[in-house]
Amino acid sequence: MNDQPLILRARAVADDRGVISAPGALLVRWSGGGPACEILDAGPPEPVARRAPAGAGRVDLGDAVVLPGLVNAHCHLDLTAVGAVPMDPATGFAGWLGAVRRARPRDHEDIRRSVLLGAERSLAGGVVAIGDIAGDWSVDAVEALRESPLIGVSYVECFGLGTVAEDADRRLEGLIAGLTLFDRGVRLGIQPHAPYSAGLGLYARAADLADRHDLPLATHLAESAAERELIADGRGPMRDLLESIGGWNAGADAEFGRGASPVEHLAHALAGRRWLLAHCNDCTDRDLSILSGSGAAVVYSPRSCVFFGREAEVGPHRWREMLDRGVTVALGTDSAASLAIGPGEPLSVLDEAKALHARGGADPRTLLAMMTTHGARALALPEDRFRFTPGPTAGIVAVDAPRGADSLEAILAPASRPTLVTRHGTRRWEPNGPPADH
Repeated sequence: MNDQPLILRARAVADDRGVISAPGALLVRWSGGGPACEILDAGPPEPVARRAPAGAGRVDLGDAVVLPGLVNAHCHLDLTAVGAVPMDPATGFAGWLGAVRRARPRDHEDIRRSVLLGAERSLAGGVVAIGDIAGDWSVDAVEALRESPLIGVSYVECFGLGTVAEDADRRLEGLIAGLTLFDRGVRLGIQPHAPYSAGLGLYARAADLADRHDLPLATHLAESAAERELIADGRGPMRDLLESIGGWNAGADAEFGRGASPVEHLAHALAGRRWLLAHCNDCTDRDLSILSGSGAAVVYSPRSCVFFGREAEVGPHRWREMLDRGVTVALGTDSAASLAIGPGEPLSVLDEAKALHARGGADPRTLLAMMTTHGARALALPEDRFRFTPGPTAGIVAVDAPRGADSLEAILAPASRPTLVTRHGTRRWEPNGPPADH
């Protein structure tokens, strides 16, 4: 196929603004082999066809509903090859973190293979942009992600409590010194791991480094009851884990035990900067006020919450209230280690949206925004590239959906399947292998 425009006809065309047209069509043009292309026109099939230049190709996508490329705003691609790590109820989340720490790949080539496997499984799920956590003091995952067609941010993760924080700061600066900050669509970011494993001093130094180099910031926050216990009281299973792996020191005692929630603990660090906050499962009313005034974005991972039993532990996630208060809420898969899925299944935020919709009360248009433009906003990507307006777009997804339902409801049906559309055809995930072009 050359660079001639192509008319894609489908059951419906939709983006975060709702259904543009049903039936619908897009006039698009690819200039490369990846998912990105240019939107020339969108609307009902007949007017789009009339406005198309002579010689434009035509592809009928049948009953598929066409969406912009999806954004997975929080994941750990280096854990893809590890797969699901069971959580022992006796040791809880802290024990699970220890098990993941022991299982994660350390060798350069193992990390590369796992990240690229995760990238393929993401593309297979219609994901074209990603917020990936590059792992423990490593740039291997950053470099691997840049080999893939995905765009987004790869966050270098840093750790250090108390007296270790200053050394961690120097180590972080040295780590990024030799890296290109933006390359092949992937920007370097910085992530202090979480408030239970990174001290307030390290958060301040990471923010200063980000300001100097114009780098995005992220962290895990308010994920579990164990996190709240450590921060509020200075004790509990999270402290036991840190002591067992040498992550606790004399200076760490001064960090915690003041009765604050995790969000309150980081309130000063969050103020005035656009952090990406993964999880925020455990939030009080005061926490919501802090989040709404901070400018931070929250990434919610519904299936991971189910895996860990978060609702029973800390109560239902307050994502609707966050949206009502003006907080950007996006969707993320979290890692394959916390997903009860098979090794051949895609890593897709469409499945996160489907899980949330299945619980009832989630508006399909809101969910579509959470897996496209909200994710783009959280990662500081241009939102118009995840909406069908004239100009460049990050990708196009055709969702095979059951007949008889409203178009947006249909994409959230359990049996719906996403297909990434490229100039070479559609890439459909094969259950026991990589995506295959059709």
